[in-house]
Amino acid sequence: MEIPRLYLDVDGVLNLITDRIPSLRHRSFRTGAFRITWYPPAIGALKSWLSEDRVSITWLTTWETMANERIGAPMGLPELPVATRDDAPAGDGYGPWWKLATVQQAYDAGGPVIWVDDDIADTPSAARWIGRTDPGRLLAISPAPDAGLTKSELKTIERWLAEREGSDGSG
Repeated sequence: MEIPRLYLDVDGVLNLITDRIPSLRHRSFRTGAFRITWYPPAIGALKSWLSEDRVSITWLTTWETMANERIGAPMGLPELPVATRDDAPAGDGYGPWWKLATVQQAYDAGGPVIWVDDDIADTPSAARWIGRTDPGRLLAISPAPDAGLTKSELKTIERWLAEREGSDGSG
């Protein structure tokens, strides 16, 4: 069974867009002029899924090639592949948002996809497209930007992975 590719945004997903650290469980660091506020259990879940070969993760963020060094490394993530604007398909009916085009291309290629980006909920073309997909092949999570990826959303991803793994008898 092909493992799902998890396309991962940074700001509003791993980096909370907030002026305060929301809880004692959150951590913060600076990278250049930016303060990054993150939730260690989210990173723990990502690292666990990677180490167990339950997902492959690709950065899909405006940080693009800086994501590994400036975001992932300080959080303890391994170096991950990066999808950039230059890699996104142009034309082909995918619409103007390069992140959506990248995810659509992966979905159209037949593999299972998890997409985590806070802008999904605010992008009508993404919502329309997601509504036409097979929920067994695509899971889209749109965290609240000031909360980032939450325990509840991590559980949703975990359930989706478990259902996929159970459906082919390998889980």
